[in-house]
Amino acid sequence: NAALQFQPKSIDLLIRKAKILIATRKFADADVVVKQVLALDKSNTAARALAENIKDIAAKNKIGISYDYTSFDKQFPDPWHLLSIDYSRSTKLGSVAARINYANRFKETGVQYEIDAYPRISKTFYSYVSVGFTDKEGIFPKSRAGFSLYANLPKSFEAEAGFRYLNFGTETWIYTVYLGKYYKNWLFNARTYLTPSSSTISQSYNLGARYYYAGTADDFVWLNIGTGISPDDRAIAQQLNSSYKLISNKASLSWRFTVKKYNSFSISTGIINQEYLKDTKGNQFELGIGYTRRF
Repeated sequence: NAALQFQPKSIDLLIRKAKILIATRKFADADVVVKQVLALDKSNTAARALAENIKDIAAKNKIGISYDYTSFDKQFPDPWHLLSIDYSRSTKLGSVAARINYANRFKETGVQYEIDAYPRISKTFYSYVSVGFTDKEGIFPKSRAGFSLYANLPKSFEAEAGFRYLNFGTETWIYTVYLGKYYKNWLFNARTYLTPSSSTISQSYNLGARYYYAGTADDFVWLNIGTGISPDDRAIAQQLNSSYKLISNKASLSWRFTVKKYNSFSISTGIINQEYLKDTKGNQFELGIGYTRRF
């Protein structure tokens, strides 16, 4: 506090003060200081991490519900529906989440069960571990798994490398690499998914721009464009179960906002133009809504 009297806009001093306030469990005061830092530098990754840490410590539990609707103009006569309910808890080792997905596809229904974890390794590295299985193969992959290693890098960069495993009766391994860069109140990112096969490597690319408009981690607008189907997109990942190499172009727009600090809402929409058979293309339209409550 004495040093801040002489340097009230010192980001290093403000972040140190916020860490001390968190350690002494003065979360409301720490939140005020973190917001000061983000007002000075909206791209500061340390402040964003502290803001998320304050939420996780002050409210260790989180429940969420989301619904995704996908319709097709040619490929399938009936729309797809996906309802997800999840619960997560913050622990000393990182957050752990359990999720139940209920889907209606091809006029059939099925349930998928998943567990996700984000173990912290160090101040620089943390990881993602995920497993899932279903009672109705065909509606979902018979089983799925994923692992990624994340790194918070200097100059406001972040990176990820990992794999996704999907079992549709035959095993599919997909490798992913990601790079993100914070600039002021923007996050620019690029991701690729690579799927090796006996003769070639299928490739999917995504470019995104996320604008944080309120200085918090849960208030942003996100534009994404890309090619191919993502194994992390639960609403349509089932389409990876195809012997034909899917060629598609896509664009999506998402909006997430908070209400009274611990309530978070999301709305998303997107369109995909896909060659689902040789020389045959169709469009699919996506709409998603979600709600999350911390407590």
